[in-house]
Amino acid sequence: MAISRAQLLKELLPGLNALFGMEYNRYENEYMETYTEHSSERSFEQDQKITGFQSAPVKQEGSPILFDTAQEGYTATYVMQTISMGFALTEEAFEDNLYGSLSARYSTELGRAMRNTKEIKAMVPFNTGFTALASGGYGVGDGVPLFSASHPQIAGPVISNVDLKCSKSEGKRVTARLIFDVNAKVDITLSAGGQVDRKSGGPGNVSLSTTGRGPEICFAKIGDQTFGPIQAS
Repeated sequence: MAISRAQLLKELLPGLNALFGMEYNRYENEYMETYTEHSSERSFEQDQKITGFQSAPVKQEGSPILFDTAQEGYTATYVMQTISMGFALTEEAFEDNLYGSLSARYSTELGRAMRNTKEIKAMVPFNTGFTALASGGYGVGDGVPLFSASHPQIAGPVISNVDLKCSKSEGKRVTARLIFDVNAKVDITLSAGGQVDRKSGGPGNVSLSTTGRGPEICFAKIGDQTFGPIQAS
């Protein structure tokens, strides 16, 4: 539908002091600080997740070498979209408007609208990252929302709700506290102030702590996943 004089009645008569509503300070191209931009000539692009190897174990004398394996995991698919919009003016609205060029005004506004569309679409993964996929949440291909605390691994246990804290107290004591949920038994390494403890835990909720008197650093390893290091506070 073309923009006609009926939508711009006040602009057909002299006496307006100013027009407002489209000129505000803006934060331009914020999406460019969040994403790495790529071009494509296809209708969709795909990223394929693959696995590597676990940490190598110590081989005892006379025991066989451990052979690890590798495989493909989930596939992330990016579908291209065409974003399009325009505007039309009646000849009368163009000629009778007393407050500047309508074509210049709305051409500038069209550019702003297109840039704003990019910003909104770029933030969809973050704004819907906690929403269930069935309700429109954004996923990365593994069947759970982006910010899920239970992203499945291709092989091995599902580790979730990991909470690692590192604190310091008098006497140069550094304490690490680790809490997490896991659906299988896993090997755990927890380090604080140079003290390293190795244990097994799970399935279920696991809570561990350890204390050392060395560097004010803590880290943890659950299965093949490493968390930290973090500075004691």
